[in-house]
Amino acid sequence: MKKYEKIGLLLSGSLLAVSLFFVTPNNNIADVHAEADIVDHFSNVEELSARAELILEVDVNSTESIDFGDLVFTVSNNTVKKVYKGNEDMKSVSILETGGIGRLNVNGKRAEANLILNDNEEFKKKDKAIVYLEKYEGPIAKDCYVILGVYQGKFKLKNTNEIVPPNSSELSKEIDQLSDLDL
Repeated sequence: MKKYEKIGLLLSGSLLAVSLFFVTPNNNIADVHAEADIVDHFSNVEELSARAELILEVDVNSTESIDFGDLVFTVSNNTVKKVYKGNEDMKSVSILETGGIGRLNVNGKRAEANLILNDNEEFKKKDKAIVYLEKYEGPIAKDCYVILGVYQGKFKLKNTNEIVPPNSSELSKEIDQLSDLDL
């Protein structure tokens, strides 16, 4: 076998391993897509701003999934990069979201799965976002905030000016730049 043939086999083997890694994300954990009606629906940014206790720019440091009944929730621990509304001295905030990886009933059996609500995945480590929040009060987690409109008040940052608006939302039609949020 010639030297170039050996290098070609080595490279093709490496590419195969990489493609298998991308084809089977989350260690073969099934994505479970769920639809839910939103109790508090927001039609525009002005409504979100008026209702929010906090409007923050955050960096996600870590996440933790919580199984609660037949649902999965995720608590993200975030560094506050900028305060647009709320306590100017706030350095960190915990955010509770519906969805994440946990034990769900999948095809009649309890199995590990990734719950995705209304096509909006929960925060992942290293995500950056602008969030419109209110204080959470309930049994799932302590000292947390929730995103207004379940996911409507969550705008992931692509770079310094571009944002990714939430899916399945009227807001996604009018917002794609940070300046569209009128902060």
